[in-house]
Amino acid sequence: MPTSGQAATHPYLPELQEQLRRGAISRREFLRTATLLGVSVGAASTMVQRLTGQRPVPYALAGGQRGGHLRCSMRIQAMTDPARFSWGEQSNQARHLVEYLTITGSDNLTRPYLAERWEVSPDLKVWTWYLRQGVHWSNGDLFTADDVVYNFTRWLDPRLGSSNLGLFDAMTTTTDTGKKDAQGRPIVSKSMTTGAVEKVDDHTVRLHLNRPVLAMPENLYNYPTAIVHRHFDELGADLSKHPLALVHTP
Repeated sequence: MPTSGQAATHPYLPELQEQLRRGAISRREFLRTATLLGVSVGAASTMVQRLTGQRPVPYALAGGQRGGHLRCSMRIQAMTDPARFSWGEQSNQARHLVEYLTITGSDNLTRPYLAERWEVSPDLKVWTWYLRQGVHWSNGDLFTADDVVYNFTRWLDPRLGSSNLGLFDAMTTTTDTGKKDAQGRPIVSKSMTTGAVEKVDDHTVRLHLNRPVLAMPENLYNYPTAIVHRHFDELGADLSKHPLALVHTP
């Protein structure tokens, strides 16, 4: 068993390493898959160097020049409910307030963000997220598993109308409504599968999927998956009117 703060090694990793050693997959593909399975970027890069003799270019240096100024422009859009964002500009506006469990860089590697690390079962159906501690909301509330459970439950409520309902369809159940459309086809609805989200403790959340999904860490960095405060709906479900922000303390 892993010790506290140490991720368990996924059983597919040795096979992935062998594929890289034989040249059956590229370094880029190895790095992406290994990090999705919970290996840190640093550890995955070390594996690449050991197996191929070549070390990947560090993410911080991949862009070349350091420093300088960058100016850009974009359209300003309504910034109400992050779960219902439909365009990238909306998430760009909200990033100074709300954050994501993971972050995918321009190198296509997904790193921890509000989640400190994650583990996934051999069948890719059970994902355990260990949340970063020492994070508070701007009203003084501690960021906990309750916030994450609240967000998933909200995303997968069909009444909300969030595109996350389709993004995380491996956590949903399809139900026949008993109605038919104009062409006579059955109308079905999706909702969160009972038990799909589990609070393990104050800083650990476990997701139970109906089918294997490798890209869960990447999916959690889509623009409608920003984490909002667990009382977001009680406060009016409008980020622009009640802008509770996340604050990281050293």
